[in-house]
Amino acid sequence: MDSLSIIPFKTFVKDVKKLKKRYKNILNDIEKFKKIIKDNPTVGISLGHGVYKVRVKNSNKN
Repeated sequence: MDSLSIIPFKTFVKDVKKLKKRYKNILNDIEKFKKIIKDNPTVGISLGHGVYKVRVKNSNKN
């Protein structure tokens, strides 16, 4: 199996920093996502060339 790399865009990191103020659990949600994606790297919608689009559930909203 190929090694899995999760590379966030700079804009993503910047946006998460801003969102932490409103959504206190966002970092936990991202960590949960990392575990899920490592167990099943093909989860989500394939965009081709080994790239997938995945939505992460916001645990602050129920």
